[in-house]
Amino acid sequence: MVPDGATGLGNSGEGMEDATMPMDNVPLLDFISVGTHWEESMAAANHMKGSGQPEGHGASHRPRAALLVMPVLVALLAAAYVAGAVFFSSHFMPGTTFAGTSLAWEPHESLAAACQEACDSYCETFTKGDFSIAITGPDIGLAPNPSSLAADLEALSGNPWAWPAEVLSTRSVASPRKLSYDEEKLAGYVGAQVEAWNKTASPSGAPSVAYVEERESFEVVPGAEGAQMDASAVAAALAQAASALGPGSELGDDVLVAPAADEDTSSLEAVADEGNAMLDLSIPILVNGEEGYRIERGDIRSWLGIADGQITIDEGKIATWVDDVLSPAINYSDSRYEWHTWRDDNTELIVAALRSLSEEPIEAKMFPLLRVPDETPGARDRGRHIDVCLATQYARMYDESGNIIWESFVVTGTPDAVRYTPTGTFAIQAKERNVTLVGADQDGDGEPDYRTPVDYWMPFYAGNGLHDATWRSSFGGDIYIYDGSHGCVNLPYAKAAELFELVRVGDTVYVH
Repeated sequence: MVPDGATGLGNSGEGMEDATMPMDNVPLLDFISVGTHWEESMAAANHMKGSGQPEGHGASHRPRAALLVMPVLVALLAAAYVAGAVFFSSHFMPGTTFAGTSLAWEPHESLAAACQEACDSYCETFTKGDFSIAITGPDIGLAPNPSSLAADLEALSGNPWAWPAEVLSTRSVASPRKLSYDEEKLAGYVGAQVEAWNKTASPSGAPSVAYVEERESFEVVPGAEGAQMDASAVAAALAQAASALGPGSELGDDVLVAPAADEDTSSLEAVADEGNAMLDLSIPILVNGEEGYRIERGDIRSWLGIADGQITIDEGKIATWVDDVLSPAINYSDSRYEWHTWRDDNTELIVAALRSLSEEPIEAKMFPLLRVPDETPGARDRGRHIDVCLATQYARMYDESGNIIWESFVVTGTPDAVRYTPTGTFAIQAKERNVTLVGADQDGDGEPDYRTPVDYWMPFYAGNGLHDATWRSSFGGDIYIYDGSHGCVNLPYAKAAELFELVRVGDTVYVH
């Protein structure tokens, strides 16, 4: 029996067929549309019925119609709720994203496809210093992991029976919890690039002996890391990042080939002990039996080094130290000589002491140099002139203001009646280059006693002059007494050249 006013459902029974359709094949909006359409039909029917009857008569049927509408509406809402629950039990709700891809309204099976798409599009670069390696998902066979997909699905699905409330919320998984990859493909891909890099990269070193500045001592230190890579460590780092679609980054030091381990370092420790024993030495340097200097750690440290795993002593640095440090500290003068330190002899003594780890005193090897004599009294008041002192075998040139502008040891004539150098006040007669000096025939053989070429000739009196004497190796002292000149003033070559540039014809020469 059909109630009055229910004709809006249609005479063919189509409304009843729709109500019995499987719920999982009917979109939620269709259910809502059916309910709304049914209410609109009922209202229209009642309106038409009431328009053809007196007002009082139509009002008596409204309670019965309302009683019929409410159950149907409730049934429709219940059906819509169940349909939504069934739909969202296999589909994602609005506001669902995975790895940046929207899955709203998509079936749950689309999660695997989205995950595979993220794997296929993965491309990142990893570096370590100058080393760089780029990987893509296909390079290493990156693929969804079933257990990870199940966990991600659970996180993204929500509660389908609470869908009316949950459709308004958002759910997101930034990246998969864990992806699978082809270990063999990864190892082959990474291994080829690491092998090419290692051919030119510096290898790691073995333990060695080094001087540690902080502790001022020689110590056994671990081998230094090189730039060569460990392919398995690089592969592990890339796998960890790629399996979570992680970004490219700078790889850590753990991907470098570790320095070789040397279990027995006793030989290295012996070398370090030798170096430290040298550093601990304290060696006195004696001058005439008295301590003039003491060699300590600060001196020794600059001489020691390490080569081929052994402590080395740099003799060149010691020789320089003798000249620059030891000589100024122990050189001295007496009334006639300046005593200077022999560089080579003292270098040998110091090296021997270091090698034998000896702290026995070393008597410094010294040699005498003629002490520069005092100036001739009143020489600075004579104005511009050359002062030649026969007694000290020393010559100086003064300018107009009495300043010394040149000086040198000399060798003058033998102090006898024939080869002596005349004394007195003279003047430079000429300046000549490349002259051959010809001696008198004092031995009576009909030939000049000598023919001597000189580069710088500055005569001042009767065949006597100042000139270079390259045949002599030393000047000053007592040489003039047993090997003097024939009366000229002999000069070292460099000093003769200097004087030649300074002197002028007519300059006074004072010999005394």
